[in-house]
Amino acid sequence: MKTFAFASLFTLSLLAGCSKGSPAAADHDHEHEHGPNGGHVVELTGGAGHMEVIHKKGVGEMELIFTKEDEKTPLLIAAPLVFKVEQGKEWLEIAAAAVNPAEGKAATYRAAHEAFKQDHVHGRVTFVIDGVTHNPELPEGH
Repeated sequence: MKTFAFASLFTLSLLAGCSKGSPAAADHDHEHEHGPNGGHVVELTGGAGHMEVIHKKGVGEMELIFTKEDEKTPLLIAAPLVFKVEQGKEWLEIAAAAVNPAEGKAATYRAAHEAFKQDHVHGRVTFVIDGVTHNPELPEGH
């Protein structure tokens, strides 16, 4: 009986940690499998939209594609967009460039750096949407 109660409590705590309104959701954005461009899609907090992360480790490049909730309509993000990536014992800040910007905003950003040649990039990216700063983690392994 104790095992069943513990298993139930454990399962409920996991479910609570993944809900949109929980504190855990604010720290760790929800991941989907693969997006339309082959990257991992991260749901941004507060229903702001989605970020598809495409890690091109062979060339040391990271590309981010932003879409609205429907995962189709482009979501324009104002520059600057900055990666903060762990490399060894250091944290690097890497600026991303807007692809096809219009009036200082773009739906796609790219950054190239030796740190992106790693198999597993550990870090975050910072950007602002409608005056709200977002700082989601990069999906594990990407």
